[in-house]
Amino acid sequence: MYSLRIVQNVLQKKLHLKLSAPVLGGLRQTSHSHDKSRELEPPNADATTETLMDLHGRRHDYLRISLTERCNLRCQYCMPAEGVSLSPRARLLSFAELMRLARVFAALGVGKVRLTGGEPTLRADLEEVVRALRGLPGVRTVAMTSNGLALARRLPALQRAGLTHLNLSLDTLRADRFERMTRRPGLAKVLACIDVALQIGIRPLKINTVLMKGFNDDEVGDFVEFTREREVEVRDEERRHSPGLQPAYDPHRRVAACGRRAYCTAAGGGSDEAGPRLTHVDGEGRARMVDVGGKAETERAAEAECYVRVNAAVARLLRAGGGGKGDAAGAARLAGVMAAKRTADLIPLCHQLPLSAVRVRVELPGEEGGAVRVTCEARTRARTGVEMEALTGCAVAALTLYDMCKAADRHMRVSGLRVTRKSGGRSGDWTAPDLDPDDA
Repeated sequence: MYSLRIVQNVLQKKLHLKLSAPVLGGLRQTSHSHDKSRELEPPNADATTETLMDLHGRRHDYLRISLTERCNLRCQYCMPAEGVSLSPRARLLSFAELMRLARVFAALGVGKVRLTGGEPTLRADLEEVVRALRGLPGVRTVAMTSNGLALARRLPALQRAGLTHLNLSLDTLRADRFERMTRRPGLAKVLACIDVALQIGIRPLKINTVLMKGFNDDEVGDFVEFTREREVEVRDEERRHSPGLQPAYDPHRRVAACGRRAYCTAAGGGSDEAGPRLTHVDGEGRARMVDVGGKAETERAAEAECYVRVNAAVARLLRAGGGGKGDAAGAARLAGVMAAKRTADLIPLCHQLPLSAVRVRVELPGEEGGAVRVTCEARTRARTGVEMEALTGCAVAALTLYDMCKAADRHMRVSGLRVTRKSGGRSGDWTAPDLDPDDA
């Protein structure tokens, strides 16, 4: 099928993994067979002598499989409140296809499989998947990452099926914050899931926490106390990623192995050990432009925001459509569009991108004054992202507002410039948590 051809392409061309004819035959078998019994057969035994090895000599023995795109939460740093468009069911991996892939990877030395999502507990055949994976020759560990909301009642059955490790995503121990972050109630259900996991003996039990300044960074002590009487390990997900990347993203190398059907992740070796690095600096510490020639052209978008704090006099002028020098908001929007298009001229190591759209918005406060919210959305089809274009457009729009209104308020303040949303590219899509203008 189409998705399995993508697997072969990614393994060979993106990760530079060499696959023998028997292994390629194993991948193709599902594509050309309508006999489900054949789909579940293991690959040729000759393939078991191989291991997944990249060009850096690192052996890959860890496979991550996304079972579904769906999720029962709407975490602010993960997706919008209305959710996202989902792939048709026909384009998702069937149980037979999933097992075909898993058998091929197991034959190549993969011994640990982690099930993720979306939220994996939303897949009806989850127990069957765990049981089948645990029964594969060479697979020693079947782990799962879940939000725990609907897991407690299924956990005993999953353990009997062969689940060995569990990670739960939990960013706060306070019910009001949980609901604010996830846009759903349910902290009590997650805590109950932790208790059930400990009672039935699932070890290790890890809690993945994304610490965010101004939201939950004051709960570090609470999480420490939480572990005092419970045999759990709390891990700060944010510290496992490079600055500027969305903290919720998986640190392992992602393989878009199944296209829109699902994704599998081959990981190992551990590039994480090197720690954060500056992408625009070469091995000798000299500034350089990043070579994007090997990347694919894809649709990319980014949105940035910042705030301009104004007094009541400026707020009234802006709401009346004027300002010290005319239509300040209109001029700011035009300046932001022009700046986004000239980003490569202003930021020396940025690539010149063919922008398909730039939209600058100016949201005014009430007549009593306050924060003017400026946003800039940029879109392109290119080999690199448009975050810098969105940031540049947003910043110049805000500075234009400042220039046009400074005669009426010499104490204006521009703050909170950041990327709020990004889509496209190898690092995937993400949305930043909402920010209170008073914290900007």
